[in-house]
Amino acid sequence: MSITKRTLTMLVIFSLSLMSTTAQQEKKADAQSVTTKSLADKTAQDSAKKAGPHDATYEDPWVKYVKDASYIAPSGERVLRHEVEIDYPIAKAWDLFANASEGNTWMAPQFTLELKTGGKWWANYSATAKPEDPSWIKNTVLSYVPQQMISVKLNMLPGVFPKGPIEDGTLFAVLEFKDLGNNKTRVSETLVGFGTGKEWDWVYNFFKTGNRYVFGQYVRRIKEGPIDWSKQK
Repeated sequence: MSITKRTLTMLVIFSLSLMSTTAQQEKKADAQSVTTKSLADKTAQDSAKKAGPHDATYEDPWVKYVKDASYIAPSGERVLRHEVEIDYPIAKAWDLFANASEGNTWMAPQFTLELKTGGKWWANYSATAKPEDPSWIKNTVLSYVPQQMISVKLNMLPGVFPKGPIEDGTLFAVLEFKDLGNNKTRVSETLVGFGTGKEWDWVYNFFKTGNRYVFGQYVRRIKEGPIDWSKQK
């Protein structure tokens, strides 16, 4: 092969190699661009995701009526407390919690209550759940004084709550009702029995946001009437 032909052959091979390398680099750049765009889109979607009742940033027209009166007890234990003051007679304010037929008009579409020591305080947020379904929240009534207080042992659902707090079984709720006169009532819920550590921190934050939402729905029920569960997501 002559020097000229050999040179031309080498130039062709070099050009093809260069083109191939350039194409690979462009393909890689395109792939990185798509990946970067996908990540950016996902981040934007996550940012735009509507906050739910258990998110600290959640707001609706009703939670503004709820006061967070939580504090640290002298023992160092966390005490989670929410309260509302409502223009509603105490007898009716009491019935919305203490009467099963009233509770399922705002608390949950399925609500079972036995107002007695050791009685059921069960709820399910699915209107179609069957009695044997594992999604039932099965709390236990410990004590009550009519139109004054109800104490409940909270039995946390496996698969929703961390294993440690479930096994500890130390979480209790106390509902209190105070007649303020002139058909005005203060209703509060105090949760005690929180342990320490990351699992208990998660449980505390879950109820901190969740109970705020529930009390907001309580105010909503009083102001707007029974909730139409068929329209709830």
